[in-house]
Amino acid sequence: MLETLSDILHLIFSESFILTVVTASTPLLLASSGELVAERSGVLNLGVEGMMIVGAACGFAGAYLSGSIAVGALCGIAAGVALSMIFGILTLGLAVNQVATGLALTFIGGEGAQISLKVPLDLTKVFQGILLFYVLACDSLIVYRVRLLRTARKAATANA
Repeated sequence: MLETLSDILHLIFSESFILTVVTASTPLLLASSGELVAERSGVLNLGVEGMMIVGAACGFAGAYLSGSIAVGALCGIAAGVALSMIFGILTLGLAVNQVATGLALTFIGGEGAQISLKVPLDLTKVFQGILLFYVLACDSLIVYRVRLLRTARKAATANA
């Protein structure tokens, strides 16, 4: 039992595992940073995950069908921009509820990517659980950091 725990800890703190986690979490950190900026402006976009999934699926499909990574990247960017425009038009132009629109984009994006890429249901549920954990962890870290900065600013202005 102790050897197994030692092996697990050795795996978790290995250089390759840490590099894999950093590499895998970078897009989520970028998305959550962008969402933080949007939230500071008063827009609550819960559809970021769905936009990322649709962008990834369209990027993969574009690269696979064309054989070019550049075309795949452009397809992914176009899909993300299209869903962002849909969200913006609905919430800012038509004053639809931001929470409902964002959740609808997340569910539609996730299920649409699953159906279009023919991924087994069990695999996507595990992936969505892991992705949700990462998004919540990254978002929590960013919110914590913003609160620390606000507290430091208030303390600095109070002392000045």
